Amino acid sequence: MAVGDILNGIFTNVAALNYFQPAAGTETMVLAVSGYSNMWTGLANGVNTAATLFYNASNPNKNSLNIKLGITNTNYLVVFFDTEGGYSGIQIK
Repeated sequence: MAVGDILNGIFTNVAALNYFQPAAGTETMVLAVSGYSNMWTGLANGVNTAATLFYNASNPNKNSLNIKLGITNTNYLVVFFDTEGGYSGIQIK
């Protein structure tokens, strides 16, 4: 992939932590994370996880999160969904 390329993915592994880790030397800006049920998202580094609950099934009006989360090979995206979910972003380096 090259700088400016759009990237996205859908996680089908439900009720578990899912990761998107760019290749070494690559930097990516995650712009959206979406899912239907309880959704946690944040950063992981292989040892620690810093995630926040952004969607709760008791609030049916919120199912997509528009964010700006810069990730690298060292600190990368972690998400947890009760159902399928996905992400979208752009490669910046």
